[in-house]
Amino acid sequence: MRRYYLRRRSNNGNWTAIIMNANTRKPAFSRSTGTSNKKQADAIAQGWLVNGLPDSNRITKDKNQLRNIAFTDYCRRIWDFDTSEYLKWKVKELQGFLRGSFWTDRRLPTLTGLR
Repeated sequence: MRRYYLRRRSNNGNWTAIIMNANTRKPAFSRSTGTSNKKQADAIAQGWLVNGLPDSNRITKDKNQLRNIAFTDYCRRIWDFDTSEYLKWKVKELQGFLRGSFWTDRRLPTLTGLR
């Protein structure tokens, strides 16, 4: 008997892992893997068997922390050229993304308080 099965949801295309109870041989629980790639879904389900399911309370706490970030703090994090993952990706992806022309735009410092 397999310890888990993968099923594809028709409404969103994501794979759902159905973890089986070894004693009763019935489904113990099912949870979406959050991916439409079957290989990734398989790896996620195997990780859940080894490490246990992720704590849903931790996910909720992370969401609440994001909600409590002020808009100005968010802008500072996103538009900081030294630490922003988004801007690092943009520079790598678009290579012509000029730091100076955007940074000297007067609207961004006005919104965020950055100088």
